[in-house]
Parts: sequence; structure tokens; C-alpha cells
Amino acid sequence: MSHPGFSSKLYSIRFADCDPFGHLNNARYLDYFMNAREDHLRENYDFDIPSWMEKSGKAWVVKEHRIQFLRPVKVNEWVTITSGIVFQTETDNIVEFGMWDKDRKKLKALMWSNFQYIDMSTMRPVPYDAFLLDKFMPLLMEEELPDFAQRAVGMQKKYRA
Repeated sequence: MSHPGFSSKLYSIRFADCDPFGHLNNARYLDYFMNAREDHLRENYDFDIPSWMEKSGKAWVVKEHRIQFLRPVKVNEWVTITSGIVFQTETDNIVEFGMWDKDRKKLKALMWSNFQYIDMSTMRPVPYDAFLLDKFMPLLMEEELPDFAQRAVGMQKKYRA
């Protein structure tokens, strides 16, 4: 995945996050993906989510996760996690996450997360601030919402072999 809006970083899979077979527990993929996104925003775009929440009184909540597990991830394995915004509306964005082998040749899992931007005092959706639009809209991958199932199948064919 080569796009200016996609960030990546290497992570080591921890023993405590794995099942008795030495595979990353399905529920822990969410933690790795969410932590990676926070790292990517801070390190690549100089954007710190907790600071923004405190300063603006606004935050993102998860509306939905869609995930495809394509190949096992094992204890002590190094993986590359990618993330980027694939679609955005006035109040929502969809972030695509990929978990790859360390060389980014084999895709191990693909996830889309739909985040909604809210005012923390009302807990209601609000439009994105101009600052956020200026900062992140140029990084958007798609103009129209792609289909997750089609994208997952296409990525699987391209990177699973």
C-alpha cells in the first residue's frame, strides 16, 4: 500500500496477547490496530488525540469494525501495521488498517473502522473542524465509499499468496 495518507510502523507481537496455540488472539487485533493509529497520527502528522480532545472538547467514537483474518500472526513475530483514511463524510471517517508481515509482502489481517466525530459535552455527532479537514482531507484515499468485502477479497488475492 503506497499512498501518502497511509502510515506504517513495525510492532512485535507479545506473548500475553496470544492464545494457547501461540497465535494473536482475535480480540487483541483491535488493540494493536488502535494503538498503531494513535502512533501513526502522533509520529507522522504531529497530531495527538488526547491533546485534541482536551483542547477542543471533541473526540471520535467507534461505530463499527469490520475485520478479515487472512493468516495467523504468531507470538514474537514482527508485523507492519498500516493505517489510513479511506473515506470521510461530514461527521464520520473510515480508517483502513492492515497487518502485514514485517516486509509488507503478505497481508495477515484487514480491518475497517468507522469513527464518528462527537462533541463530548453533548455526546452528539458534529461536523469536522476546519483544522482537521485541512490537515487530513488531502490524505483521503477514496472519493466514494468502496465495498469492504470486495476490497478484502481483492487484497487477499493480491497479498495472501
